[in-house]
Formats: sequence, structure tokens, C-alpha cells
Amino acid sequence: MEIPQSGYTTFYYSDQSFLLPEGMEAYTFRETSLGFDVSQHYTTAGTVLPAGQAVVLGAQPGRYTMLPTTKKKSLDSRNQLRGSDEDQLTRGGTFYYTLCENENHQMEWNWTATDGAVFKNPAHKAYLISTRSTKQSSILAELPSAVQAIQAVQTDSCSNSKAIYNLAGQQVKSQSSTTLYGLPRGIYIVDGKKVVR
Repeated sequence: MEIPQSGYTTFYYSDQSFLLPEGMEAYTFRETSLGFDVSQHYTTAGTVLPAGQAVVLGAQPGRYTMLPTTKKKSLDSRNQLRGSDEDQLTRGGTFYYTLCENENHQMEWNWTATDGAVFKNPAHKAYLISTRSTKQSSILAELPSAVQAIQAVQTDSCSNSKAIYNLAGQQVKSQSSTTLYGLPRGIYIVDGKKVVR
């Protein structure tokens, strides 16, 4: 398993369980009334990642060995991640998202197809489904080592500001900085998007 520079990738096998490698974390996600939250967060090496459960894997960039196991574990019934063993069209939702890194080096769930429509998902990769009736072209995924929630993003297409603001509308970092490092935990507006730190 190759973890890219972003530190995150997705993973899915329908018929094989695996043991979580040392130094890697795994996450499942559930849809809530406010967006998406981490449903399960696995941090212990040797934890069983059950067959048929799509996950997001997080670790330092590099190659990791996913050890197959015959151990069984129940699936997270709230998980909104799906996958396939072959390149296959997405299914099971109203809108479909893939995990990617945005220009601010933040992980984000984005539409792959116009209007979040069905797309061809690569083999053994996961995608996020939404069963909502409202359109959102992206959902910010704040995934530091201490995982925060994935929050729904309402973007303002008129916003060109690169500064960081608090929820009171006060600028807390200059236009030349879009990193949250050094700021206390909370909700901020970055590039017109709500971000949880």
C-alpha cells in the first residue's frame, strides 16, 4: 500500500480482511444532519479491517504492507464509504465524492463527475456517498492525526479572499497565509470554506 505525500488514501477489498499496519490509522465516515463525521477511528496496529468495508488510511508517506487475515470483524453499519474490486461505476447514493488534496494542502471530498454524478471508481479504492437531496460540490475533510469531523462546506463563489477569518468575521491571519498552524482549535473560514481545527 502506497501512502502519497498528502498522508491519506482510500482502500477497499470485498473478500479479504487485512490487519492495520504499525504507524497507520483507518477511518470510516457517517452522514449527519450537518455533513459527515468520522464514524470509526482505528489506531491500533493489528486491528482487523474487515472485508467489504471501505476506509480512509492515514500515515506518513511511504510503502506499507497490508497483511491479509482470516480474522473476522463486523462492518461499521453507518459507514458511507463504498468501493469495488474492479474499476466500476459508483452506486448507492445521490451524490458521489473522491478524496483529494486541495490547493491549501487540505484533504477534501470532491465531485469527480459533473453535479456529483456516477463515475468510474478505480479498483480497491473508496468513494464517499451522500444520500441527501442538496448539492455540495466539495466537503472539506480535516484529517490531522487527532481526527476532527468532516464538515459540510457552503462555498461563496464570490469569495476571493485567501485570509483566515473566525466565525465573527474577524481576520485572524493575513491574505498571504492559508495555514491553520498556530491557531487555537475552533472553526475558521479559509478561502470561503468552513474549516475545523
